[in-house]
Amino acid sequence: MRLGFTNAVTVVEVATAGELQWLEAFLTFTSSVYRGRGYVQESWSMLEHRNGERAFLSGVLPLVERAGRMSGKPVEVVDRRVRPNGGVDRRVRPNGEVVLPGWLRPYQREALEVFTKKTRGILHHVTGSGKGTMACALMVSIRVRWLFLVHRGTIILQTAERYRRLTGENCGVIGDGAWSTDRVTFATFQSLWARFGEPKVMELLSGIEGVIFDECHVLPSKCHVSLARSMRNAYWRCGTSGTPLDRSDERSMLAVGLIGPVVHTFTAAEGEALGVLSRPVVRFVMCPQTWGRGAYYSRDGARYAALYRDLVARSVERDDLTIRIVKKATKPCLVFVKSLEHGRRLTHAISAAGFSCMFIEGKTAQAQRIRLISALEEGHVDVVVATVSLQEGADIPELRSVVNTAAGRSVIAALQRIGRGMRRAEGKTTFEVWDFYDLGSTLEGQAKARVRTMERAGHTVSLVDDSALDSPP
Repeated sequence: MRLGFTNAVTVVEVATAGELQWLEAFLTFTSSVYRGRGYVQESWSMLEHRNGERAFLSGVLPLVERAGRMSGKPVEVVDRRVRPNGGVDRRVRPNGEVVLPGWLRPYQREALEVFTKKTRGILHHVTGSGKGTMACALMVSIRVRWLFLVHRGTIILQTAERYRRLTGENCGVIGDGAWSTDRVTFATFQSLWARFGEPKVMELLSGIEGVIFDECHVLPSKCHVSLARSMRNAYWRCGTSGTPLDRSDERSMLAVGLIGPVVHTFTAAEGEALGVLSRPVVRFVMCPQTWGRGAYYSRDGARYAALYRDLVARSVERDDLTIRIVKKATKPCLVFVKSLEHGRRLTHAISAAGFSCMFIEGKTAQAQRIRLISALEEGHVDVVVATVSLQEGADIPELRSVVNTAAGRSVIAALQRIGRGMRRAEGKTTFEVWDFYDLGSTLEGQAKARVRTMERAGHTVSLVDDSALDSPP
């Protein structure tokens, strides 16, 4: 089987009927999809049939090569890519080795050295390990046209400012009301997708020679895939995430297809051992409630919404327990919620309990969001209640505790939330994580799933009852 390797897709140039059958089977995946009143399993294939050709996203090529060898179906790969002119820059040695800046930590340098040899792939680095700093080093070292793509406005301004500070170079920003481009441009998926198809957007995407997908676990959504596939000249393709392949379905393979497989990993345990990250102390507080509606045990979406409303978003018992946890938690403290109603009510209740407390939601202006995070770090605000809008990308080194009131079973959400407190600060080697072990119904299964997530990530977890909240903080 001969495969033609290009930046975006790999074309099957020569293959027998048996080889095509094997390739189709290897590139077919199954995902759970919600249809009507429940979830169903649906198969989908990454092998495309278009214009008389068969092709697949190039990121899975290394997996195809390895599986082909193991299955007795050798693969010949013809690299039809063209390396951008950045390869002759003074920061690239004659042998092609990239000269990286001196401000990288040893594990960051190691990761980028591996990546630059591969030219594409995912850096699976735990939250707080400095993925933004590595992105800046990569973009200043390889002198091609770069696009740094994020899906949260909070991240874009932070990282663009970090790039200017570390490199002394200007950069473009697309998002949060700004639209400027440069050799290095920072953009949100949403801003580009809103104008996708317009000449200036398509020209920008086609001219990109290197792309970095921050928090690349979000890539499998339809609009993100369309944007990523439009960058046909992106020779360098990097993804960063603390949870790159942790989706509950197999659609994580789309992220691999658009970027490449994981090429370097840096764990929380490694970060703690090197003194880079703080160790989370995770406590799940048992939360019994009184209900009795048998319908809550159904997986039906409408019934689950009612369960969530009554047992989480509007639960008096759970709110009372939240206030007791917040009183116990070391400040500054970040409290996560899922719904706006829940967040507003908790903000009011925490303020009434005598703490300075503010609420951050998706519509909170970027400047206001930055001010509130600074106020939290500087001790002017005790508690910030936040929706998922603050779940990723926000750097809060001074944070001493995280409280998750949002429930849910998502591995990505659970790890991203505690990631807000992972960064080290002066006098901080550990931080607190508080969660709810809801008893009964679907919520108990979700709590068990979050416990397993924490334990698999190497964190020590304890299950306590509410009497543990009565001792002095």
